[in-house]
Amino acid sequence: MMKQTIGIIGFAIVLSSFAFFPLYFLPTNDLELLETKQERIEILITSRSFIVGNPHYEPENMTAKVGTIIEWVNVDLVNHTVTNDEGIQGKLEGQIFDSGPIPPRSEFLLDTSRLLDDVYRYHCTIHPWSRGILTLVTEPISVATDKRLYNVGERVRISGIASIPALSPDPSTLTTKNLVNATRVNSVVLEVFTSENELFLTTEVPTINSGRYSYSFLVQDPGKYTVKATVDDFSASTVFEVRQLSKEKVMVEGIKFEDANGKLIELAKVGEKIFIKTEIENMLQANQDYVYAVQVKDSNQVTVLLAWKNSSVAPLARSTPAAAWTPESEGTYNVEIFVWSSMIDPEPLSTQVGETILVIRK
Repeated sequence: MMKQTIGIIGFAIVLSSFAFFPLYFLPTNDLELLETKQERIEILITSRSFIVGNPHYEPENMTAKVGTIIEWVNVDLVNHTVTNDEGIQGKLEGQIFDSGPIPPRSEFLLDTSRLLDDVYRYHCTIHPWSRGILTLVTEPISVATDKRLYNVGERVRISGIASIPALSPDPSTLTTKNLVNATRVNSVVLEVFTSENELFLTTEVPTINSGRYSYSFLVQDPGKYTVKATVDDFSASTVFEVRQLSKEKVMVEGIKFEDANGKLIELAKVGEKIFIKTEIENMLQANQDYVYAVQVKDSNQVTVLLAWKNSSVAPLARSTPAAAWTPESEGTYNVEIFVWSSMIDPEPLSTQVGETILVIRK
């Protein structure tokens, strides 16, 4: 009798688990969509779009907020693909997204949560004349400089995307739906201020390629500067710093991560070798010997990698040393770069310390 009672209770528990936890039995994609409650926007692969000259995508030029689920629905009678063009963000064709063949009456879902603000041109690999544009924005306007630190006399390059809501000019009512089919603006006002909040530069910059804009200028005075980009009632800002060259024997530029094939990576995986690279510019009229040192710490500030290599760079030339690392655990790591004269007498050749964050996933 006791065994029978236990069996009935166990069966009841199993039944109740179906009632209270049905999501665990959904397909993975559906589970993710239900949990995150992301907005979804539909793009049609139009009927008879395989014919040259016919409309291919509806709409062909879509603007959406980063984090939106983009759904391409094939209403044609033949297979199509949705494949990113070559060259965007330094990646080749199909390396950002590639649906593979989409059969008639089927769809392809793209989660844009991990994509960057950018203009993504795409095409069908089966019918290469079928082309569309997807613009992703976090805010109606973005602005960034190509570096955070410059030398006196160096050129500062500013870029961003401007795409304002078509339905509402009020920032407080900005939603994903308002950004759909957003109005591309014709120009952006750029202002550059000194650390004393004095206006250093103002100019109006035209936009191209679905709202993308860029501008460059020289800065001759050291200090901290703020860049403000404005269109209508929307604005965005960023900062950069300009330093004198006198104390710098070499200049250390941004850190980048590559895989074993030399491709840039943003997220790394446990057990996969990573090459940590940094561009070093010799500011002297003579050869410069140096030590390239790399230190990686985990979230508990424990050093998991300390590597260095000796090298040399020609007068006024550039060098790109690299250090290899194979992460053993997932997590967030702090990566620091130092350039010294030698390991025995570690005189810093630059006042700059390259530093960035790298996320390791399983």
